[in-house]
Amino acid sequence: MHSDDVGDAYQRAVTGEVRGAFNIAAEPVIGAVELATLLKARPVSIPPRVLRAAAAATFALRLQPAEPGWVDLALQVPLMSTERARRELGWSAPRRDAGRSRRSLSR
Repeated sequence: MHSDDVGDAYQRAVTGEVRGAFNIAAEPVIGAVELATLLKARPVSIPPRVLRAAAAATFALRLQPAEPGWVDLALQVPLMSTERARRELGWSAPRRDAGRSRRSLSR
């Protein structure tokens, strides 16, 4: 998500007659193939059990700081709908897609 698009949604929420939380997200959803494309890498399919075991081993060996539970968390993240923001805030699709936002950071 680009900060300009987040700022637009925030401005609409604080100046409008609305209450509560809104989900704001850029499209498309970035999956393994999209992430590999953005990183100029080849996607590799790894069974979740193997990935968690590798994370546990590297954490135990102090090769990386993230506990293996973070793998479980990442694999169970739900996709959230931005429909309420579109309907109640009049917020439209972000001007920059998820991939363009990432590429602008790497310049």
